[in-house]
Amino acid sequence: MMRILTARLKQLRGFLKERWGEITGDHRKVIDGRKERLAGMLLSYGYAQEQADRETERFFATDSERKGERTAHATSRYSCRRG
Repeated sequence: MMRILTARLKQLRGFLKERWGEITGDHRKVIDGRKERLAGMLLSYGYAQEQADRETERFFATDSERKGERTAHATSRYSCRRG
């Protein structure tokens, strides 16, 4: 019961941050709110706090960060095939 309440409060806090960011024109606040809402949703589906935060950060990673992850992963995959 406490986990569900915590998840709902996190979602509500994220929603309010997002709306406040839209009202004030603060794009960072909007993104922070969306991150918090997503983390709250993941918590409600049974994710652990750390796992929800990790998945949220991965989802909102910039394109350059994602390309770096893919490049490192692809390089290690191809190097395994050669050797």
